[in-house]
Amino acid sequence: MLRKIVKTLPNYNPGVIDGDTLILDTLSGSGKAIGLCNCEKIAIANTVLSEETVLDAHYHPEKEIVILYEGLLRIWINVTSIEDTQEDTFVELQAGDIYIIEPNTSHIVETIEGCRFIVITIPASKGFPNGRN
Repeated sequence: MLRKIVKTLPNYNPGVIDGDTLILDTLSGSGKAIGLCNCEKIAIANTVLSEETVLDAHYHPEKEIVILYEGLLRIWINVTSIEDTQEDTFVELQAGDIYIIEPNTSHIVETIEGCRFIVITIPASKGFPNGRN
């Protein structure tokens, strides 16, 4: 059932790339991802989100590793919309936490406080800014 739901979600359209920076498309708040590396096997970006930012439900074929180094972040897992969220469907990260989102897993990202984190995708995400390989 979950596979059918995930297939109805849009493949993530992250936003607009301006040089090495991706201006993120958000439901609320604002954010950007600064490309650090994007080669065939891995992409790395330094991501900054303002307080109360929400990235809509999406999925992507890459494994995503989130390393939070500032702020408080919620990642809602296996949800199709913000209205679909329930208390038992999220993980809350604080500075120093690492979380892995498996490929093709639907998720929503929400900040409680302004956040800074490193995002790594394996293999490289085509939607990431290029960075300085």
